[in-house]
Amino acid sequence: MNAGKSGEEGNPHGPNVYAPGIHGEQGIRPVRPGAVSADAATQSTEESAHASQWQGVEDAPEPDPEPTDPEEGTP
Repeated sequence: MNAGKSGEEGNPHGPNVYAPGIHGEQGIRPVRPGAVSADAATQSTEESAHASQWQGVEDAPEPDPEPTDPEEGTP
């Protein structure tokens, strides 16, 4: 929208130029409908979780803790 217009209305880095389909296209992976968070970190976490689930990626298991020395009680 508004790409190529003269002046500030056509500024490709401004708020008036946007591509409405860019986030709604099914091209790469299915679109997950839902609420959009105002917090960028929350939004990123939810989108990453959706991408991982779609790709079949599982979270890496936690490593086993280091054995402790019974005499010292520390690793």
